Amino acid sequence: MAVPSMATNPIWRGVSAVMCVLALWAAYLQLNDPDPERWFALYAACSVVALLSALGRALAPLSLAVAALALLWAAAIIPELFGHWT
Repeated sequence: MAVPSMATNPIWRGVSAVMCVLALWAAYLQLNDPDPERWFALYAACSVVALLSALGRALAPLSLAVAALALLWAAAIIPELFGHWT
């Protein structure tokens, strides 16, 4: 299900293209992380969502799924961070 109002907006599509490149760059940088697989996968998924949006083929269910996954993962790692904030 494409999002029609944004599919034809050139500013939105341009910003989406920039976000795609930035997400790919972030994914590449994660390869130097101690646990790169999870982070790389998340940033790569974000870049796919941004690429589809830049091409005018944004898929709302995919975007929501990636966002939900990121939020669930953030909620899951919050307890790990409490001992490290001193």
